[in-house]
Amino acid sequence: MLVKKKIDKDENERELIVEPEKYRDQIKSLCHDSTYGHLGIVKTKDRLARYFYWPNCYKEIEEYVKTCDPCQRVRKSNDKTKGPLTLVPIIPEVFSKINFDACGPLPATPKGNRYLITAIRLAAKYPDAVPVPNIGSTSII
Repeated sequence: MLVKKKIDKDENERELIVEPEKYRDQIKSLCHDSTYGHLGIVKTKDRLARYFYWPNCYKEIEEYVKTCDPCQRVRKSNDKTKGPLTLVPIIPEVFSKINFDACGPLPATPKGNRYLITAIRLAAKYPDAVPVPNIGSTSII
């Protein structure tokens, strides 16, 4: 067994097993997909560095974690692009701009209504909701 001696962060001397190439994929899997869940790059490197070593092991760990399918599915997006700021138009008259929306289906009321038609006057910010049985064109009109 080939061993490499290394001094860790706490100034302790450790003996790391230099792992043969045929076992490296299993070691990477154990360090990343362990019972603790899918660890990130830094924690996986720390876990590997406690016991094992091989040339370019940190670079291989980074690639392994970056290409891990379950991690890619639940990873937070780094896309933090924001939309451009625009001026909010001033509404000159009280009923000049009204927003309508339909909500539902909701639990049925005693009268059989399952939807809400909502209206908001943008100048006064006054909301209104009207219960309707369906959201067909006749109910909305």
